Amino acid sequence: MTVSIIVPVYNVADYLRRGIESVLSQSFQDFELILVDDGSTDDSGVICDEYAARDRRIRVAHKGNGGVSSARNVGLDLAVGEWVFFMDPDDELFPDGLATLVGGISEDVDIVMGGYEEYRIDGTLLRTIDPSLKKAFLDKSKSLRPLFAPYSSDFGYVGHAWLRLYRMRVIRENGIRFDESIAIREGTLFNVAYICLSRGTTFSIPKPIYRYYHRETSAVWSLSKRFNSSFLTSFDANVKMLRLIKRTKSVDSEVVKAAKFEVIDRYKKIRRKMYGMGVEDESLFRSLKQRCLKELGAPFVMRYYAVSRFEQWKKRVS
Repeated sequence: MTVSIIVPVYNVADYLRRGIESVLSQSFQDFELILVDDGSTDDSGVICDEYAARDRRIRVAHKGNGGVSSARNVGLDLAVGEWVFFMDPDDELFPDGLATLVGGISEDVDIVMGGYEEYRIDGTLLRTIDPSLKKAFLDKSKSLRPLFAPYSSDFGYVGHAWLRLYRMRVIRENGIRFDESIAIREGTLFNVAYICLSRGTTFSIPKPIYRYYHRETSAVWSLSKRFNSSFLTSFDANVKMLRLIKRTKSVDSEVVKAAKFEVIDRYKKIRRKMYGMGVEDESLFRSLKQRCLKELGAPFVMRYYAVSRFEQWKKRVS
């Protein structure tokens, strides 16, 4: 078995068949499809069982609701493929998506990465990958760099878990898991851990292999519209990413700096979002600011705010 495709499933009955059919329609057929029903209360679990009864490559695990990281970890426990690919249940693979990725496998790389397109749920195309981008081998630092601003547009991707083939041996040998305490940026944290604990080499194929749909009933969209404590875990994710990177040899200083900036930026985003939703918790803001100071040091924080003020001044006078 070459590829294990892991799909966390939760209350997506209206879109699940489309996603499963896109997998079954792949030109590359040496895969297993693991559907993890994360305590769905609609017909999602029934649909999973229906497809498993029709195709022996499909396996289903039913579990209580624990979140996307919990579901993906169950999938990792079940997977038998040499490589693993994560997919969201309401998205689609292009027909040659797996073939494109598998064609990039070599002994020299631990990640093969493709491109994606973003769509509205009605099928309207919102964004596609820059056609001028070329295939490229990326070392550890170059693999990490696009996970953080300001580099996140260099290769047309960010931290999604669903864009890459990961070598299963690396995951097993290093005990790499999705952090179940993180509700936002869990995919980016997984990627940082994987890159830091492996050789970190990526073969980037800037060709769309995946259709990502913006769905207004999704968990991420809901968090963007109303505040709850899960949003705070994005700050924890950034702190954990910084610690991983600082412990990793052969990572250049620009990546470390970018990871540090992301910690402060996340604090600012949380503060803005809370204020925008009418939530003013000064004790929480002070706590997050103290954590910034502890993780980054006062000189770095002061330099960050000095640069930010200078950039704001340049915009005003330009």
